[in-house]
Amino acid sequence: MLKIYHSNRLEHLAAHLAATIQVEPLQSVLAAEVIVTQHQGMARWLSIQLAQVQGISANCDYPLPASYIWALYRSQLDEVPEHSTFDRSTLAWRLMALLPTLLDELEFIPLKQYLEGGRDQLKQYQLCRYIADTFEQYLIYRPEWIHAWQRGENKGCEKQPWQSHLWRALVADQAPLHRASLHQQFMQRAAAGNINPETLPQRLMIFGINSLPPAYLEVLAAVAQHIDVHLFSLNPCLAFWEDIADPKTLARLRQRWQSQGKPDVSEMYEVGNSLLASMGKQGRDFQRLIHQEQYATEDHDCTVYLDEGNLLESIQSDILQLLERGQGDYDASPVAVDDDSLTIHSCHSPMREVQVLYDQLLQMFEQDPELLPRDIIVMTPEIDTYAPYIEAIFSTASEGRVIPWSIADRSAQAEHPVLNTFLQLLQLPAARMNASEVLAMLEVPSISRRYGLDEQALQRIRQWVQESGIRWGLDGESRRELDQPADDRFSWQFGLQRLMLGYALPPEEQIYQGYLPYIHIEGMEAQWLGKLQRFLDDLAALRKRLARSHTPAQWQGLINDILSRFEIEGEDEQQAMQLLRSVVHDLSQQTAAAGYEQPIPLEVVQDYLKGHLLSPASPHRFLAGQVSFCAMMPMRSLPFKVVCMIGMNESAYPRTRPPLGFDLMVDNPRPGDRSRRDDDRYLFLEALLSARQKLYISYTGRSIRDNSLMLPSVLVSELQDYIEQGFISEAGEPIVKQLITEHPLQPFSPRYFQGDPQLFSYDLLWSNAARVRQKEPQVRPFIDAALPPAEAAQRSLSLHELIRFFNAPTRYFLQQRLGIYLEQADDETEDSEPFTLDSLQVYQLKQQLLEQSLQGGDLEHYREILKGKAELPAGAFAEVFYDNYSTTTGEFAESLKAELKAPLEPIELDLKIGDFHLHGWLANVTHDGLQSYRYTKIKAKDRLALWLNHLALCAINPAGVALKSRHFAEDGTLCFAPVDDPLHQLQRLLQHYWQGLQKPLPFYPESSLLYTTLINKGKADEALAKAEKNFLGSDYYPGEGADPYLQLVLRDQHPFDGSFIELAEAIYQPLLCAEEAEK
Repeated sequence: MLKIYHSNRLEHLAAHLAATIQVEPLQSVLAAEVIVTQHQGMARWLSIQLAQVQGISANCDYPLPASYIWALYRSQLDEVPEHSTFDRSTLAWRLMALLPTLLDELEFIPLKQYLEGGRDQLKQYQLCRYIADTFEQYLIYRPEWIHAWQRGENKGCEKQPWQSHLWRALVADQAPLHRASLHQQFMQRAAAGNINPETLPQRLMIFGINSLPPAYLEVLAAVAQHIDVHLFSLNPCLAFWEDIADPKTLARLRQRWQSQGKPDVSEMYEVGNSLLASMGKQGRDFQRLIHQEQYATEDHDCTVYLDEGNLLESIQSDILQLLERGQGDYDASPVAVDDDSLTIHSCHSPMREVQVLYDQLLQMFEQDPELLPRDIIVMTPEIDTYAPYIEAIFSTASEGRVIPWSIADRSAQAEHPVLNTFLQLLQLPAARMNASEVLAMLEVPSISRRYGLDEQALQRIRQWVQESGIRWGLDGESRRELDQPADDRFSWQFGLQRLMLGYALPPEEQIYQGYLPYIHIEGMEAQWLGKLQRFLDDLAALRKRLARSHTPAQWQGLINDILSRFEIEGEDEQQAMQLLRSVVHDLSQQTAAAGYEQPIPLEVVQDYLKGHLLSPASPHRFLAGQVSFCAMMPMRSLPFKVVCMIGMNESAYPRTRPPLGFDLMVDNPRPGDRSRRDDDRYLFLEALLSARQKLYISYTGRSIRDNSLMLPSVLVSELQDYIEQGFISEAGEPIVKQLITEHPLQPFSPRYFQGDPQLFSYDLLWSNAARVRQKEPQVRPFIDAALPPAEAAQRSLSLHELIRFFNAPTRYFLQQRLGIYLEQADDETEDSEPFTLDSLQVYQLKQQLLEQSLQGGDLEHYREILKGKAELPAGAFAEVFYDNYSTTTGEFAESLKAELKAPLEPIELDLKIGDFHLHGWLANVTHDGLQSYRYTKIKAKDRLALWLNHLALCAINPAGVALKSRHFAEDGTLCFAPVDDPLHQLQRLLQHYWQGLQKPLPFYPESSLLYTTLINKGKADEALAKAEKNFLGSDYYPGEGADPYLQLVLRDQHPFDGSFIELAEAIYQPLLCAEEAEK
């Protein structure tokens, strides 16, 4: 007998199942109770329920529907294999072997055109996989088509006859032991009374399933003639609701009837409850199927009538009683102001959704001491997207605010990052071998351990890669394979040759076979270089092996070899590697079962692995006694006190999967057909009904970029519309204001701490931040008062140090007095060869070429040296840049040769100036005075450097040396005449230096120079404004104030106070007065 138990509460169904087991125990204590469930999560929940009732839950089998039906076929029919070759996993490979042999037939022209003659194996595999999926659906939901095709007919595929031809080719070489034929044989045997009851269990339980194929129901009904089959069905409505339809569906039906010339019979339908009508199609079809007249059933009503104490219970009661509140005779009901049984939260990002959820859960625990973490489930349609935010928020909670949590249903690839490393290795044949990607692989802990490289070695290797010019590509040949020029410059071979030569050859700047040795490798570092070379050799060898096609068995061996060679299998990665080995083993088994032994290209293997590694990897973490985060999966909605749904965005849910163009079921739908969109709609309804105390929904309702409005899922909108129609707030305001909470962009918004009952936070850090924001904005100076005088030793300094101070007084102060260094090493690894030079690189190149020209060097030879050092752009750009700058610098060098004199030996500087001791050496001194040059325009630092050197020269007044100084530049020559009081000038500058060690001086070399120059030209009215513009810069160029040291000290304060003017004139007026006319 087929006994059907109906209830709107899953826990009551579980109680009736437990009572049945207790009242009617199995005859044999060794016999297992067979309970068919839709998924492992339901089985785990049910086993917990049984244990709570019985004290223990043991000896229960929980098969899935498809596997149990196949087991029934095997128990009643002869020669049924354990695994069918018509299962989609095996069928796809059978199609791979068969389809190419049929493409030349007339019926297969559309497939041949799609496959472009069958040359693309990846495209062919993906097509075969889709066809296999579709055929499996036909076997279950359209078995009569399969039987007709096997008889030579084209039933159902008149417009696509290739499907029936392909199916007949599949069954031509073997017995059609597939689900459709076995179902037919089973039903024939059942009709003849030939079912063997001895192979059946004493009874069969089917629990919590809301959808089954009609063929499966027929089998269960046949079995029910011999044993009791107990079907525990979750029915959301106690009334007859199989003929209800929502207004949108009725409108579509009217349109269809009108276009087909049929009468309008919409009055035979009723809406009932709009939420149930809109979201309940899947459950409605299932109820219609199990109540067909041919099934002899015994119905048990286990309905639980609900109170209407809050908004959530009222909505659940409306669905149960098939009422439409706010329509007809049913008036809208008031909702208490403090009713938070159903809330909707709009946030700016997934991160903010999780942050808000965390605070909301803390409030729930505070309000209800009996609420436990295991009473809460959080579902999302995009678990892999939200998992990192969940981990970031919930795992960093401070003591006293920790919420136990677990995440289930993440894909294996997301849960085990090491799998990404393996997949990256598989991409080697098509990879650019970017420097950053290769280094990232080498830095994977298991791989770095395999090659014996510690953190110090990895940092040094990263430095070598940057400085030796490695960008991408193994060598020139690998670049040619990617349709790029076969130039090995900036490749791994280029950089490693430089590194090896640098260690093997003397430290000389000499080209060796086109490579300039990298000389900065010392001692034991050579071991690291050898290990790096071995790693790259292994990658190159693996790249060649992966580029070839292999048989499935060979692929299994190759992948196992990769895992062992690169030792991806570490202590923390055993589960991931076991999963990977299992997937590869399945590939070998499936192809063997399909008789497919042809070589498979890498692209097909990658597609196969990615498809399997995107499936959930950790179902065991569901219902782990903590707050359960999981994906929104069909029939996953179990009863919880608190049900949360996050990520309910318009684009995310219901999930859409465009139907395949050759899926014949799309044009011929029937009740009971599976639909991803209908599954999602019913899952939302189940989630709404499974919440016992609270239903919490959140979505990204505002753009994080421009705050523009973003819509929630259409299901959330339908729920909101239903509430607005049927409920009113007791406060007299729109119910939507009470229902929906719009959260600020940031968690430290002051709005969270102003007493709003809807906006709150438990985080002390955000509270302090908000408190600071609420205060009057006061910008405190970086230093309120001068520091104590520096140590006396700092009164003794070199001329170089004094120049360094005046070039950047604020930087010097922070570094020397406070030990603050804001420069950060550029750890970003470049992955593209340069095709141009930035301003600094252009200056450095011009200076190098200038020195070579002045020294009479061979510029063509130096071109090769720069190429060997990877300091010139790639390709023809190198020639263009080099020729251009070598010409211009050559002209400048020729003009310099006429001006520069042979320098004397450096002159020692040792001056006692007041309390200061200035020492050092004066270089580039000739009989005609001091000389310097730079092939760039004269800048403030050139003036200051020359001025300080000039004052020192005048102060020591060496014999036979003219007291003049000249600086030759691209835009002219800077000249200083003799100074009458150099010691006095130096003492004044040293006093400024000493002041600059107590507090930052408002002296900015470029801006101060511009101000003083304009003052001297009689432009006092615009001097300060132009100096400020130069300091602040614009959108097109950074100003002097962009220096991070200045930004740290000045903050939001104005840089030009009264002392700026005084200091600018005090330093620059003597300098400008000593200048002679520029040439």
